[in-house]
Amino acid sequence: MSGGLVDELHDVPLDRENQDLKEILEIAFQITAQLEVENIVKNVVWSYASKFQCEAVTVVLGDPVDEDASQVIAYAGLARQDSSVAFPPLAPMLTFLEKDEFSQLPFSYFKETFPDKAVVALLEGLATDVIVPLRTDKGVLGFVLLTRSGKGVQYGLLEIEYITRIARFAAIALENASLFRQATTDRMTGLFSHHYFEKTLEEEMERARRYKATFSLVMFDIDHFKKFNDAYGHLQGDRIIREIAKLLTRSVRQVDFPARYGGEEFAVILPAVDV
Repeated sequence: MSGGLVDELHDVPLDRENQDLKEILEIAFQITAQLEVENIVKNVVWSYASKFQCEAVTVVLGDPVDEDASQVIAYAGLARQDSSVAFPPLAPMLTFLEKDEFSQLPFSYFKETFPDKAVVALLEGLATDVIVPLRTDKGVLGFVLLTRSGKGVQYGLLEIEYITRIARFAAIALENASLFRQATTDRMTGLFSHHYFEKTLEEEMERARRYKATFSLVMFDIDHFKKFNDAYGHLQGDRIIREIAKLLTRSVRQVDFPARYGGEEFAVILPAVDV
């Protein structure tokens, strides 16, 4: 370790180190209590944005349904943003981050060493200062892109330690969320499974009876789907089902419950909706 880093460690006040550790444990509790990716990411982003006043934080994850697609969750400060950034397939970058077991790397190093200059330009356009892999025992799930600290100083050793510790908890929580999703969703569409739909419907009915609340249930299927399958084959039929599932996912609220009921049949539970 260089003399400068040793000096920096020696200069860290013990009360600040203890305060950071207390904050990290509180944030870790909030993160690991979640099973929804959006909520996990929100807690991570808010912890970074509040601590360092960075202008933007972007979290990039693999898509659970389409291995060539990516899930981009972007924040400006504490506000969620609609991201129009289209990442190429993540496999090369995840392999790069996993190869040398980076806990974090400065964008300047990534710019010099990563071979795909189109990806480098994409991250540079996001004003990336630090890249933080989301790593578990099974590999790298994705990464966090941090802009410069709004405090006008570079991330020092203590700041980087704070960032990477939270990222480790986030990676564990995201892996747990992925396992939960695999157990409760339909593999082809990414919608909730028939079994989990029935369980959730029973819970929603009980909640409605207990609290005199309302909810709505929407069910629909694809007209003439058997004729389409017979004419164009099952591969094209599966493609239609996946496209309908994507449309359905984009059309519902975060609190709604879209499911594949079976075959070409779909269902949506709409809490607090009376139609």
